[in-house]
Amino acid sequence: MWTNTDIVQIANLSSTTYNNTELITFVTFKNQKLYVGRADGKFECYNDPQTKHYELQSHVSEFDYLESSDIQEKIVCAEIIQDGGISDILFLSNEKSIKVWNCKLDIPTAKIISKEVNIQPVTNNKNREAKNVIPRKSKLMYKSGSYKFDMLKEQRNIHLYTINSLHSSLNSEYLLSSDYLKINLWCTRNMDKAFCIIDIKPTRYEELAYVITSSRFKCDDDMVFGYSTSKGEINIQDLRIKSSS
Repeated sequence: MWTNTDIVQIANLSSTTYNNTELITFVTFKNQKLYVGRADGKFECYNDPQTKHYELQSHVSEFDYLESSDIQEKIVCAEIIQDGGISDILFLSNEKSIKVWNCKLDIPTAKIISKEVNIQPVTNNKNREAKNVIPRKSKLMYKSGSYKFDMLKEQRNIHLYTINSLHSSLNSEYLLSSDYLKINLWCTRNMDKAFCIIDIKPTRYEELAYVITSSRFKCDDDMVFGYSTSKGEINIQDLRIKSSS
């Protein structure tokens, strides 16, 4: 249980020789859990200040041959959706790609229903990641503590510019992903295709006056969303209104 006096030290930053990969690049609090993304591509879940529920190695460093540049593995944004049962759907993103993971307890359902569950917290085993990454056809399976992860989908190069936010609608049916110039709309149950709903790219880059910094759905309406810009403005849009109107 979290209280307003809890202080969590999830990186050993008191050391003078800490590794830059321990740096936190994303944090959110949802469903009474603290979710943390790190510079080394790891995603962690804390149920309380003393218990790390799981740890997932989502992204790794890659090289973009078209741009001749490295793509860092750091987690820049994430969205967590409860699947209505014993599993969660994790949407995790670095600067260029979005991965969809199914997170569930690696315990028989009968034991979960009967509450015969003993969840093992994650221990500090540095070699665990290499041992638990198992190729399985087109998917990856990853185990951490009492949890199992299946990679359901990976979308690369859907955003040409740096991804800066992910956010789901109230009913969890839709997902927004945005970069500096575009906002895409996804159906969370089918991540094969995205629809571009906002595009501020000018004809000439010299005419670019601002960029998109974040996008979010309205907290009580699935059809209304907003996005902020580098000009300090917040624009509100309605998916039910045609762009030509």
